[in-house]
Amino acid sequence: MKYRLTISLMLCACLWGETTGFRVSLWGVQVADVTLSKRDTLFMGRSALALVISAKTVGMSSKLYPVNNRYSLIVDAATYGLRYFKKTTSQPGIMNSLETEVVQGELCYSGTDVCLPDNVFTIFSLWFYLADKQPAAFHTSNLEREGLFYTATADISREDESVIDYNLKIALNSQQSFKAVLKDTDLFSWAVFKPTARRLIRIDRKTHRISYCEFQFGLMTLSAEAKTK
Repeated sequence: MKYRLTISLMLCACLWGETTGFRVSLWGVQVADVTLSKRDTLFMGRSALALVISAKTVGMSSKLYPVNNRYSLIVDAATYGLRYFKKTTSQPGIMNSLETEVVQGELCYSGTDVCLPDNVFTIFSLWFYLADKQPAAFHTSNLEREGLFYTATADISREDESVIDYNLKIALNSQQSFKAVLKDTDLFSWAVFKPTARRLIRIDRKTHRISYCEFQFGLMTLSAEAKTK
């Protein structure tokens, strides 16, 4: 109980940290608001980062297909390896809740036998990692989503003094130890991990924040642009 309360307080404090709001558009029409928040913290005596991501449909989209998602993470401050994860998502026909816990020293999904390796990434911690570290290239076989593992590579497609554009490729690993712990994923995760998707992540080099994202699959283009204050 004390463990969960401590995590809750850390994540609540994150809302007063570094926050970026995004306007999400489909075919040029705004459909959702997304916020990314980050705050320095301590977790089990080590430097860490609390990350909170929320996504909610707006306008007509909220009436036609209401979505309200929240993803909460604690990651290592140096490696961005996952230390805690929780998601609560709601959309028509699908409501999901998923959380990790430490079992005999291993990070596992509560109520399952799925445990995660050290320094595993989620799509969210990977985004923050790219924004912070701005590597010339990136590769991992430890990108995880709901018990499934993926290989991810990020190559620079364009850069100048102001921004870096990453082309992010994601592929399901051929050998899987576990099945997905959720029967149906949320719409956001489905879109980001869709096999045929093209993913562009733009980083502001000065602020070390994401300024723009674009996901293309088929004739559909979903974009997220940082709001200006």
